[in-house]
Amino acid sequence: MSDLLDVSQASTMLRQMLPLYESIGLTVEHMSDVLECSVPFSRHNQNHLGTLHAGVQWSAAEMLGGLLYMTHMQTLGNCSPVVCEVSIKFLKAATSRIRARTRFDADQVQALKATLDSENKAFFDLNIELLDDADLVVSTVVAKYRYRRVNP
Repeated sequence: MSDLLDVSQASTMLRQMLPLYESIGLTVEHMSDVLECSVPFSRHNQNHLGTLHAGVQWSAAEMLGGLLYMTHMQTLGNCSPVVCEVSIKFLKAATSRIRARTRFDADQVQALKATLDSENKAFFDLNIELLDDADLVVSTVVAKYRYRRVNP
């Protein structure tokens, strides 16, 4: 569970901050040690082959770095989360709703906080899986983020 927000509030906030998430129908599913969001398989999210567009998959995965901050903002303090690099490997055509999922446990949160406390910035990676409705991995992602304290 988030420090301050539930999944519905987080979905609304993200969609207001970035209208792209509204456009692709992104919904936050989990905010705990497991961070997860989903996007529907719809006509607007399809590519020219009739499968889920690569950009939609990328957006769902990349957003988890911001969701991590939203989940633990009270613990981590006032930060600016920034994605530095994203590497995505497409393994299978996505022909259903997908869920982007990663894990970031309490020990990792505390380590991130300790680095922020000592250096006012921290770099870390998220290993993310994108799963279809049959729970098959359609893409794997490694995303690198930087959190920087604002007004430390």
